[in-house]
Amino acid sequence: MCPQCTADARFIEYRTRTILTVCGSAELTRAYYHCSSCGAGHSPADDTLRLDGRYSPGVQPLVALAGVLEPFRRAEELLDQLAGLRVSKEACRVFTERAGERLEAQHLTHPCVEPVRAPKPWDFTLPERDGQRFEGTVAYVGLDAFAVPTIGADGTREWKM
Repeated sequence: MCPQCTADARFIEYRTRTILTVCGSAELTRAYYHCSSCGAGHSPADDTLRLDGRYSPGVQPLVALAGVLEPFRRAEELLDQLAGLRVSKEACRVFTERAGERLEAQHLTHPCVEPVRAPKPWDFTLPERDGQRFEGTVAYVGLDAFAVPTIGADGTREWKM
C-alpha cells in the first residue's frame, strides 16, 4: 500500500542503498514499490528500520548532538574526526533542528519539572531508648578515608592519610 495515497503499490525490484551507521557505511538491500496512482515510490523497510534518508537511528542523535555543541560546519568535521562519520553540514542542521522541534513539542505537552520540596531539618535530639527520653543533642559522623603504609626517613613504618 502506498504511504502517500493508500492505493495499491506494485513491487518493482530490490534496491541497494548505502546507509550510514555508527560503525560506518553499510549496504542495505530492500524491496522497492511504486504507486501508479500518485507516482510515489517507497521502501517499507526504511520505515521499519527508522532510516532517515541514508542515516541509521543510531547516527541521528549523534549528528544532532554535534550540531548542538558546535556550529554545523565544525560539527561536520568533529563527527569525521571522532567517529569517522562523513556527514554534511546540511544534515547536521536538519537533525539538530528536528531534535529541537521534538524537544519543544515535549515541553509543550508535558508539565514542567517541579523542584523537590526542601527536606525537613535534621533532628539532633537523642533518640528514645526503652521509653526514656534523654536531654542533649547528638550528631553522628561518618568518615570514608584510606591510609597508605609508608616507611619514614628514619626507617619506621608510618600510615599516611
